[in-house]
Amino acid sequence: MTCEHENGMNGTLMTNSAYSQPRVMKLEVAAFAVPTWGAPAEDDSFRNLRPFYLVYRKHSLTVSAVRFKFENERRYRDWQTVSVIPGDDTCSWETESDEFLLLGFVSPGVPFDAELRCCDAQGRIGIAEGHGLIALESRPFQFAHLSYSLDGRSSKFP
Repeated sequence: MTCEHENGMNGTLMTNSAYSQPRVMKLEVAAFAVPTWGAPAEDDSFRNLRPFYLVYRKHSLTVSAVRFKFENERRYRDWQTVSVIPGDDTCSWETESDEFLLLGFVSPGVPFDAELRCCDAQGRIGIAEGHGLIALESRPFQFAHLSYSLDGRSSKFP
């Protein structure tokens, strides 16, 4: 399988490498303290966050990461992976034709831009941009829709 990388270089995807059993050479431990129960109720900044979801038609496109740029920021923040929202018996987020992804939690009423890192069936990497996004205070969560045609005309694929 050949893949075109973000930097324009082409390469072959190596899938059959020799297996070697993993060994722990050095273990660095980081730990959290036991929660302090009875702490102040809820911090308003956490309570007010809204989950921001992406919905798009399933086809040969995969969204793997997102990065945000909030109002008054000059640069985008670092890339973060996205989470697929699985369906269950009570609420089926996933349908036969749509995919739902949790992009992250954002403050309501604060405009932001987002970039999505996408890959198509041919291995091309592309960036889909969303500008002027906002989570409304009146809603417990917010959705955005990714419009993408199979010929790639509505996104930034080369």
